[in-house]
Amino acid sequence: MPIEPTAIVVSGIGMSTPVGRHAVQACASVRAGITRFAEWPYFQVPSEDGAVGLTASFFQPDMLLGSWCEKAYALSHQAIAEALFDARLYDLERSPLRVGFFIATPSPERPGVEDEDLESFLGDVRDGGLIAVTPAYREVIAQDHVGGTAVIAKAAQALKEQTIDIAVVGGIDSLLEDELLEQLLAEGRLKTPGQPSGLIPGEGAAFAVLERAGDLARRGGKARARLAAVTLGTESTPIGPEHGIHADGLTAVIRQTLADSGDPREIRLVINDLNGERWRFLEWATVEVRCLAALPNGWRLEHPADVLGDIGAAFSPSALCIAVRAMARGYAGGKGVLVTAASFGGGRSAFSVFAPEG
Repeated sequence: MPIEPTAIVVSGIGMSTPVGRHAVQACASVRAGITRFAEWPYFQVPSEDGAVGLTASFFQPDMLLGSWCEKAYALSHQAIAEALFDARLYDLERSPLRVGFFIATPSPERPGVEDEDLESFLGDVRDGGLIAVTPAYREVIAQDHVGGTAVIAKAAQALKEQTIDIAVVGGIDSLLEDELLEQLLAEGRLKTPGQPSGLIPGEGAAFAVLERAGDLARRGGKARARLAAVTLGTESTPIGPEHGIHADGLTAVIRQTLADSGDPREIRLVINDLNGERWRFLEWATVEVRCLAALPNGWRLEHPADVLGDIGAAFSPSALCIAVRAMARGYAGGKGVLVTAASFGGGRSAFSVFAPEG
């Protein structure tokens, strides 16, 4: 069935990760289970045998030491350029297209973030320092894992309202900062020799170009995927030992996304943000029995943190890129992919993408 001209489609993708400096390589590494986990030498974890380095996923050689906003340009510029090139948008500065820039980041309140570094990053977003053109509209959303879905939702709405012509959406994150790692260690959230249930910190960036299908066709571009549904919600029960895992928020957003996606039997691949933390596993186990019975037998679950580590705000855009490549290479198994995410602070999200033919 031909795609509707008003449908929101993905026309380009780009990634920059420790296992691949572009989307094809990074997604192939995730598919093959190839990791670059290594000892992060700048942070010591107490153990029975003395202090040891922390297992992490990081760029080698080191990008630099510092918070996510200090690394923002180094993390993002190549992924953004790749997404624009993949979308055949070679010279935005001379283009009449109205560009929106939507980026997911960690919270500005995260430990280790200096005010001047944050202001410098926000200035780059405002003035187009990250995408080489001053955007007609820009938005920064800081909601941890869910933030990437939130920027996709914002961009899709702006395209539907025709306030912009092109949306560059994505996320950046780096959990490799001493003060943050100290906090995660104190909270028991890091995977260490004495704590087998926990996350492996990572870093990376992923971006995609979204636009209206009719506009893309008129300029001779190719749709990589069609955005079918996006849902945001909240889990009202806080995470912690004093509370049970209810999974009401994630259940609600997944049910709504599946209802808005059309036929859920077309979805054979689900990508989520399981990262080794026990609460995520317990929540997901509850969700599976509640709302995924509509998926066809044999559907497959993928959690990229097995390869990338926990990449926080970059998760949902990375999952979008992985979904696009899975459909392009034929290993999605069906016409659609479901992506879900959960933030430690309570945010929950889901979105679905389908093959571009509708």
